Amino acid sequence: MSKLISYLLSSAAAEFGDSLAKRLSTLYPVALDKPGAKKVSANRMASILERLYADARSYRHAHHLGYIGRARMSHAFKWRMLEIGYSKEFIDMATEGLVVYLYKPKTGTSPEKAASK
Repeated sequence: MSKLISYLLSSAAAEFGDSLAKRLSTLYPVALDKPGAKKVSANRMASILERLYADARSYRHAHHLGYIGRARMSHAFKWRMLEIGYSKEFIDMATEGLVVYLYKPKTGTSPEKAASK
């Protein structure tokens, strides 16, 4: 029974990753990622991505995602961004940031406790 629940949560995680990419496309339209387009400041880009990453992290903790759920979320995020049309460099950078945030221990958790889980 727990495998079924785990699978369903993982599918929901993929849908959430997909929705993160869609939200990103409204906050940072793909037209701004094209060569010759007006560039967004580094601070603004960091702010946009950190908000998305924080939402993903909150989702991870609220739904107790394991490795498979986190992987499905990050892969769905990456593939949706490819479909939307972002550059490979931006996709790799944004996805790497998402993965780092998803695998960070919960705030307030000591590194020893996080390593023992």
